Amino acid sequence: MKHLKKYFALVCALCLIFASFAGCSPKETKIKESYDISKQMVNIESGVVAENENFAINWNKDRAAVSITSKKDGMVWSSTPIEYLNSTTKEDIEGNDRINSLLEVVCRNETQAYTHFSGPACVLNNRYSSEKIENGIRVTFYFDEPQIVAGVDIYLEDDVFKVKVDPSQLKSYSEYFITSVTPAQFFCSAKNTAAGDKDSYIVLPSGSGTLLYTDVRTDNLPRTYSSDFYGKDKAVKVWQRGAVASPLNMGFYGIKNGDTALCAVFESGVESSGLNARVGDSGLGYAYVSAYYNVRGFENVFYRANHRYRYTAQAEDKIDPFVVAYYPLYGEDADYVGMAKKYREILTEQEKLAKSQDNTLLTVKLVGGYTEDDLFLGIPTVKKNSLTTYKEAEQILTELSEISGGNLMATMYGYGDGGINALKLNAGNKLTGVVGSKKELKGFVDFTNKAGIKTFFNFDSITYGKNGNGYTLKGTTSLSTLGLTSAIKSYSPATSSTLTSGRVDGITKAMVSRSLLSQSVGDTVKLTDKFGIANVAYNTLGNYCYSDYNDKDNKAHYYPVKAKMGEQVSGIIKNLQTESSKTVMLDGAFDYAAAASDIITSCPTVSEQNFAFDKDIPLYQIVFQGLKANTTSAINGADNQRQQFLKAIETGSGLYFTLMANYNPELRKQIARDLNTALYADNKEQIKAYVDESKDFLASVAGASIKDHEYIAEKVTVTTFDNGVKVVVNFGTEDFTSDTYGTVKAEGFITK
Repeated sequence: MKHLKKYFALVCALCLIFASFAGCSPKETKIKESYDISKQMVNIESGVVAENENFAINWNKDRAAVSITSKKDGMVWSSTPIEYLNSTTKEDIEGNDRINSLLEVVCRNETQAYTHFSGPACVLNNRYSSEKIENGIRVTFYFDEPQIVAGVDIYLEDDVFKVKVDPSQLKSYSEYFITSVTPAQFFCSAKNTAAGDKDSYIVLPSGSGTLLYTDVRTDNLPRTYSSDFYGKDKAVKVWQRGAVASPLNMGFYGIKNGDTALCAVFESGVESSGLNARVGDSGLGYAYVSAYYNVRGFENVFYRANHRYRYTAQAEDKIDPFVVAYYPLYGEDADYVGMAKKYREILTEQEKLAKSQDNTLLTVKLVGGYTEDDLFLGIPTVKKNSLTTYKEAEQILTELSEISGGNLMATMYGYGDGGINALKLNAGNKLTGVVGSKKELKGFVDFTNKAGIKTFFNFDSITYGKNGNGYTLKGTTSLSTLGLTSAIKSYSPATSSTLTSGRVDGITKAMVSRSLLSQSVGDTVKLTDKFGIANVAYNTLGNYCYSDYNDKDNKAHYYPVKAKMGEQVSGIIKNLQTESSKTVMLDGAFDYAAAASDIITSCPTVSEQNFAFDKDIPLYQIVFQGLKANTTSAINGADNQRQQFLKAIETGSGLYFTLMANYNPELRKQIARDLNTALYADNKEQIKAYVDESKDFLASVAGASIKDHEYIAEKVTVTTFDNGVKVVVNFGTEDFTSDTYGTVKAEGFITK
């Protein structure tokens, strides 16, 4: 017992000793010492810190604000609006955290996210430093409470000023870690305007494009929008599908402010970034649009009835730095058309965007086959069915060639193993089966070549749900941050919820590893070469943007936060064109893929139609029409076919239809859209009517770019092409009359 008491006393003594050091553990001491580098802070004096023949960068040391002054006209763009920056009242200096901050940082611990603004957290406490860099300034902020450090560079290059955030400038010294940063939110901003004013607006590349007017409405409620470029990372698990969205599909945005405009163009890091916009906020007094930079990968984990984000252990050093270039626009270029033209100009210079071919009057997507669940002697199996055989396709194309005067193009969709429900990558590298034999396939290819009908065979080179041809669901897929296969789930059209069972509709597909994407596309070259097919189409290659956290080879194939997707895909497409002599068609392509392709189908004709959006515009078509052959999405698949037809007229795009020779009621169970309206026999006369109505006009602008576009009434637009042709389109249900253009029938158009 005596020995036991001594032992107990010793344990208690040790506990007291350990407890006395609990407030300064080695780990915490290290954190504090590391973070204390902020003691080395120095600040350059206020004034001009850099200038060239076009701009001067002004630094306000007391407010940690940066402003850019144009030497052309004295226009000023500032990280804190000049009205606030020049104010000396405490309310303006301290009253609004966002408007007085050069940098916004979002950080997290294990359970919760926190937003920190550099104004109250660093400036008011004198916890920031500044230094001159080449042609600019670097500002670094030290956030004491979460113990994080974040910096931003602002500098000049010729006729632009730029903002840069490098991942190496972001540091964390505590349990809190940085997930995103937003620099210089008010460079693209404008003072609120009165209700109904349409002279100032924000421009977003959502779907076809959209405007957000900067006016304050009678309800005084702000209208906000936030979204990642190229949609949410497809490597992140989605548990429920929301409204159908058209993602930000081009790497630029901007704001029109009266007689001037500012166009912001991404030079680097766009795949890892997104946009925030806010208009109509009477308390803020300003409308703005700004880009944020995501620096960590994450996964959406469903744990104990809650959704939680699980982030990577550190900020990713393999993502490209965030670099946005700002281009001032003046005069007739100071609007959404001028911004789109500026972006097209930059794509032409930097991405080698070049003319491919003129638009084709009529393009059709022929649907080959599908699979359905079946029973054989009571045993569940899969039945393969044909919708359009090669022989039937020949007959359809023969008739449509006559209707279109030979101005016809076709894409063969669902002609691989399993049809539209194909489970193997690239449909198992097969183009025969229920749709026809090898002999019939070769006969079809010979027919299209002789008839002069450019015909493309479509492949899904990204998603698959079954092992085959060297690809497996456990060894060749992209991986999530948890090291698990990234899954793409199907959804019920009725409930918009995830389907997890069922062999056909509920299949969960994986995405091929980013390191094998080039190889997967290369497989389609071998297959098409075998049959003498010169034209290839891809329905996912141009519009799937995803991460891959595969670190098996020491992170050689590690692509976090969607990094370098544009560079990789455009490289693959260019290789198809140059090394394999293929003409490439892409469906619903993001800008990086569209710029490299030859033909774009299913171009967006509407925006995401968020509640904050005021007016849809053909931003996408202004960029690509005249350079890339293009079509709208399927006219017969639209809710309002006449309106979709008019969208093609408005932008000079080719007409597009989804067709099949046979219809089966089982197709109602399929996830694929626009199948219920695709029976050729039901569409033939409508196709002829639309072709006859539009062929002369569409032929006149088949290779023309859009020079100007405007709304002359709420539902009436005028598009001017660079060859002088004008088209006035009335999307309304009542006739429209003007002194300039005369009368345009309801849901009609006239040309000038």
